[in-house]
Amino acid sequence: MILNYRNGINKGLYKIMSKMGISAIASHRCSKLFEVVGLHRDLTNPCLQGEVSRIWVASFSDFQQDLQNLSKRAWLKRMRLEQGGLLKFVHGGEYYAYNPDVVSMLQKSVHSGKYSDYQAYATLVNQRLVAMLRYLLTITPHGEAITVDQVGTGRVAV
Repeated sequence: MILNYRNGINKGLYKIMSKMGISAIASHRCSKLFEVVGLHRDLTNPCLQGEVSRIWVASFSDFQQDLQNLSKRAWLKRMRLEQGGLLKFVHGGEYYAYNPDVVSMLQKSVHSGKYSDYQAYATLVNQRLVAMLRYLLTITPHGEAITVDQVGTGRVAV
């Protein structure tokens, strides 16, 4: 069980690191690239010293309560435990942002090249349920738009 946990954590970290372009862990130790989101300082202070956390929600007592609730449900014969869908889509489970409908519509729009297929994909993405904190954020334009010729030249006045 511990080996499965460690393998799962490693797989998740490797996936995140590869998306960030990190190839060696040693060069990123203590780099402060991440912010702890949702963990109370009672938990971060002893376990993740020095990490920034601006949103304090879950503490040790919250995790303990979750484990106790799960333990109670595990022994009930009439109730099945839910696998959860945070990292993997589960039919009939909790909402998953990259569900098969979204992925298949993306693939269809890429393969067909039709703008109407892309619009269908964009509608699925833009009207999906709030599943992540970033969905609550909006971009607020500041100042005038720049021309395409100014992109990447460093000649843009701020």
